[in-house]
Amino acid sequence: MTMNSLKIDMWADILEVIEEFPQDNLTGIQQKTKCTYSHLVDIIQLLKDHKLITTSKRGRTTIVDITKTGRKLVASVRIIKEIIGGQQNE
Repeated sequence: MTMNSLKIDMWADILEVIEEFPQDNLTGIQQKTKCTYSHLVDIIQLLKDHKLITTSKRGRTTIVDITKTGRKLVASVRIIKEIIGGQQNE
């Protein structure tokens, strides 16, 4: 799976949730994004491969954190959403 094969809004929303709720687990992220768990796991692996997030284990729970690069991408996506949203209102 590549970044191009995913809808940009899906992985962008997941990145925004990870930034907003640092050190959240996969179940928490899944509930906040309304994404299926199996699809979320695929996206998390993809984001991890691109070094946008890191994961760690606490017992059986996977904890997800955003990287500096991931934060920059989230900021850029928010700007793009703002521009697009503004154009739709004109």
